[in-house]
Amino acid sequence: MTQILDIIPKITRDEKEIIERKVIPRLRMMYSHLEVPLENIENLITKTLNIIKEGGAIENIERTLRRELEEGKVFNHFNEKMDVRALMWYQKIRDYIPEGRLLDLGGGDGRTAKRIVDESKKVGKNIEASVADIVNYPDRVRDLPYFRLTTNPNERSQLKTHLDFPDNAFDSVFVGTVYHHVGKRLDDSLKLMDESIRLAKKRLVIIESIYQSEEEKLYTTWIDWLYNRVLHYSDNLGEKVNVPLNFKRPFEWSDEVKKRGMRECLTKDLGTFQILNPEHHWLYVFEKR
Repeated sequence: MTQILDIIPKITRDEKEIIERKVIPRLRMMYSHLEVPLENIENLITKTLNIIKEGGAIENIERTLRRELEEGKVFNHFNEKMDVRALMWYQKIRDYIPEGRLLDLGGGDGRTAKRIVDESKKVGKNIEASVADIVNYPDRVRDLPYFRLTTNPNERSQLKTHLDFPDNAFDSVFVGTVYHHVGKRLDDSLKLMDESIRLAKKRLVIIESIYQSEEEKLYTTWIDWLYNRVLHYSDNLGEKVNVPLNFKRPFEWSDEVKKRGMRECLTKDLGTFQILNPEHHWLYVFEKR
């Protein structure tokens, strides 16, 4: 993983146009959203970029940058802004989640699943949500069922992409920007795709980070690392978010799901709507044939 992430300092040093035109404006937006004092934002952006440019072991860069951001008051309102993020997720998928049992696969701390349950109740829609992930996050929502992904005993693969449920166990499965975090090789994410399709009785709803040009791919690589490994920093190696940078173009994600027998109902460009994780996102809705 360290070797893969060596590209982060390289992008910061060498891709000056991407940094100036895309990264800096998004950092400005992100730090403003997190209520960093306005007079400190430009200085904090400069420090952020300089720490990364200096290079060294990526784990040391992450640790040093995290401490700098803490001193810069980036995390004073982080929890409430993560709640805003969950609301934005809900708003994008609410029309496509049917009543019944829902699995938020790779659902992290469970905020999105909780938001889906709570907001659905307000409109008389009954959804029973569960969360599955490879990490049992200490700050996760505690009033939703949680399941830990494990390795599939019937396969040689050591990827933690298996849940001990029968086929079609959930009416719907939501996978929010998770596929690209699986494994190390470019095809590893498809193991989790297989599992999400196996578990979905009626519908599979996906939001994925995509790229449409090589420039956008470099930017997405940079911002995905910052969000997952610095804003969600952990000293515990087992709790670090896996960032193998397994990004695809929009049609590539769609083609892989259709290959597995699912019927495509919707594909929609969501643009860059997330403030804390300003990647280019795409929505897909599939149904079992």
